[in-house]
Amino acid sequence: METPKSRRPLVKLPQRSSPVVITPAALRPPQEVLVENRLAWSYEDLALMTGLSRPTLRNLVLNHGFPHVRIGHRVLFTPESVRDWFATQVVRLPPGTEAIVDDDADVEADE
Repeated sequence: METPKSRRPLVKLPQRSSPVVITPAALRPPQEVLVENRLAWSYEDLALMTGLSRPTLRNLVLNHGFPHVRIGHRVLFTPESVRDWFATQVVRLPPGTEAIVDDDADVEADE
């Protein structure tokens, strides 16, 4: 029986003087990305922009009709629908009533 011949690569690759080092994404420095210019936002993007936690956003999606787009298992949010939804959630006081403001809360937060 014949022994199989070793195959040569179709393209000859240049020899590298140093090994290629790939840094995992978690260890890379954060990159500044303009979130406002994206077509859709992730849970993390929306959490950073609104100050709401991811579980709170998930609760809004599952139980309160928060507008979202599903692509497979991924949940995304379009900027227009998020802005529209937040605009409908503004609490308007009836004429002649005043909002109750807790001034002590601001003092404690500043200290």
